[in-house]
Formats: sequence, structure tokens, C-alpha cells
Amino acid sequence: MDGESAVQRPVRALFVFPQSTHPVVNGAQVRVNLLLRHLTDDLGWEVDFYAAQGLLRRESWGENMDRLRKLFVPSPERRPRRLRQAIKFPHVRAALHKGVIEGLYKDVRDNLKRLIVMYTAANHKPTFTLHTFVNEGIANRGNEHHASPVSERLKVYDAPHYRDSLREIIESEQYDVVIVGYVWLSRMVEWLFDQPRRPMLVCDTIDVQYMREQRLQAFRSFQSFDFEKEKALELSLIAKYDAALTITEVDRDELRLGLPDADIRTVMVEMRCPPGYELDAAAYAVRRDEQHQYDLLFIGAANEANRLAALTLLRNIMPRLAERRPDISLALAGRICDDPAVRRAAMRPGVKILGYVQSVPDYYASGRVLAAPIPAGGGVKIKVLEAMAHGVPVVTTPVGAEGTPLENGVHGAIVDDNDAFTDAVLKLLGDASLLERCSLAAQQCVREELSPKKVYEAFDALPVARRG
Repeated sequence: MDGESAVQRPVRALFVFPQSTHPVVNGAQVRVNLLLRHLTDDLGWEVDFYAAQGLLRRESWGENMDRLRKLFVPSPERRPRRLRQAIKFPHVRAALHKGVIEGLYKDVRDNLKRLIVMYTAANHKPTFTLHTFVNEGIANRGNEHHASPVSERLKVYDAPHYRDSLREIIESEQYDVVIVGYVWLSRMVEWLFDQPRRPMLVCDTIDVQYMREQRLQAFRSFQSFDFEKEKALELSLIAKYDAALTITEVDRDELRLGLPDADIRTVMVEMRCPPGYELDAAAYAVRRDEQHQYDLLFIGAANEANRLAALTLLRNIMPRLAERRPDISLALAGRICDDPAVRRAAMRPGVKILGYVQSVPDYYASGRVLAAPIPAGGGVKIKVLEAMAHGVPVVTTPVGAEGTPLENGVHGAIVDDNDAFTDAVLKLLGDASLLERCSLAAQQCVREELSPKKVYEAFDALPVARRG
């Protein structure tokens, strides 16, 4: 037996994701960072990461710069076109009588999209430049508002420089498993599905896109997609993988209805309380007396579900709360604060816009209750789990509580209308003893229900082996 075969090398995996892992501005990044930690630190896997978009600088990867073996970011070959044909300002002209700032925001957004299209790869070889960071320590050790339907997002990532660069990487590396984050990246690995000898292919769905879109459609004034067509497309793509991961049992059960023979596993999001933020009666008293600045917290990425929730909170619930508690205070955080409609609605007494916060634990420690009136969406709401892990009671909706261990009356409240939401918030804020009990119970629940050992049990049972 030769020396290389005498020592079995660690499992080698490639993680494919649309963006870099930092700065963390959405729940999907939280999910991926925690899963990467488990793969490398707990299981001892050698993990490479392919980001469709990103930069190879430490602030874009955080601790993963040291944790991962290799990082890959492809850049398309650019071709010149006239800028004056791409830059347009229709929203500003149309909004002069209503809101120039919002119009300018939309035009800047749309112009950026046009510029991205303008500089996409031409259809000739080579189509990409592959930027690679190799972590020598690991390599030598032992050998990111509107969530478009899957059909539209598939087109975005169905480009030569993605397919070609990813194929080059997979063919040159001996991966045991390739994990694709989001089903709409499937075109990038489509060539791999029918290969007789290939790595195990796992799709981390994050959330079931057609379910999310169907729920959001009820709050839109336009028909955005063909539900049955999108559902059939998404199921057909997931069926090609050896296994698929869901974050909630609701998503798992939905996919199993359409794919009864598929290997669908629920892998929730692990949550831990950061060191120094653990609560007992004494620690809670210190937080109450020295750190609490706001009655309510709301944090979120800039997506459609968070926009609906933030506007519901600001337009419908805060006025009700202010009538009964005039000094009520709310701190908004995250990229949702960049939304013009949210900023306008937040222009009321008691509301503070914090934007992106450097220390999430300090943000949670500053508030008494997380107020998350989430009317629609998919997957799990990371803000609910984070708040519980930090010992902050949560008032949310059935959609907001979906996939979480949040128990009504024990860790906060689960309500389904604005009046009940208002009553639940005021009940917590008006009863210091209840607020403390819910805070301590929420954090203890996370310790028991969302520990890595419990969360990753189904994932760790995957038969990871090279196909063929």
C-alpha cells in the first residue's frame, strides 16, 4: 500500500454560492457561514468555495479566508459598448411631481443592472478569468428587494464564464461532494448531472422559491409569475440532485409531495449565543439596567418580505402602540433601512434608523422585544432565531415563526393580526417579570433545540462518496 492511500484524506467539498460570505447582510449568508463552520471545524472537511460574484479580499470572506482551502471568483471577459446607450433616467422624469429621491434610487439601480449586462462575456473563448485564493496552510495540511422567480434567476447565472470556470475547477479537483446553494444556480452544474463518475451533488434550497413567491403574490398588485410553471421547473431541477436540503420541515414536506422518491432532508440553522451574552437572572438584570435602549427591534436584509414586514410595523402597528404608550421606541437595522419607502415611514417619533450594524450581539442586547410582523415569505426567519439566541423575546406572525422553536406565550407571542400584535407587545413591555422569563426561556430553547449536534444530524448522515 503506497503512502498516499495508507492515509485517508479528508472529505473534499466545493460550495457554490451566488456571492461572498461577508459582510453578512442576509439570512442565506448566515446559513452558509454556519454550515461552512460545521464542515471545516466539526467534520474536518477540506472545503473550497466558488462565488459567482465577489472580491478576493478579507472583508468579503471574514473568518472563512482562514477556514477554506481555496476561493474561486470568475470574472467575465468584457467587451466595450457605448455608455450613453445604457444610462437612462425615466424614473426621475416620471417622479418629479411625487418623489425625486425615490426616482433617482430606482434609476441608479436599473442603470447598474444595465451596466452589468453591458459588460457580460462575449460568446468566444476564453470567457472568463478565474481569480483564485489558495489557503496554503490548509492546502499543505494533508495532501447578497424582489426575489425573482427561478426561471428568471436561472438566466442570470446561465452564462459561459460561470459554466466554463466551474467545469474547469471540478474537473481539476477531486471533490467528493458539490453543494449548490439555491436551486437557481443549477445551470452552472447542469453538465455534471449525467456524468457517470462525479461527486455527490447536494442542493441547499435555502427556501422553496415557488412557495415564497406564491405567498408574496398575495401582496402584489401585479401577476409576477406562472405558479404551476415555476413549481414544475423548480421540482425538475431539484430532482436531478442526489440530495436536497431544506431549512424547515414545512419546505421538506412540500418538496416530498412533488418528489416522493427524492432524498430531501431538513437541516435547520444552528444558533449559538455569543460568549459574553449568556443570560441568567443576574446577567439579565445588568442588561436591563445598563444596555436596554429601545423597546422594539427590527432587523432585516433588503428583500420583499422584510419590506412588507417593516412597512406593516411602521405604518400599522407603531401608530397603535404610540396611542397606548407614547414613549414607545424602535430601532431599525440592516439593509432594509436603505429602502426609500421604509425610510419615509420611519420618519416618526421614537423610531431610530441604524442601518448596517457592526455588532449584531450588541444590537440585540440593546432591545427588549423583537417585533417581526412578517406577512409572507419562505424558509426560516434568521432574525427570529438570532433574537432568541441573544435572549430577546419575539412577537411575530405564524409565517415568522415557521421553522423555528418559538412557542407562543413562552418565548414571546405568535399572532395573526395587527391588534393582537399590538396587545402582545404591550403585554411584554408592561410586565417586567414576564419579559425576563421569556428572555431566559428563549435563549435556553436555542441551546437545547438548535445545537450543532441536533441541527446537523441529517446532514452528517449523507452518504458522501464519489459517484461511479
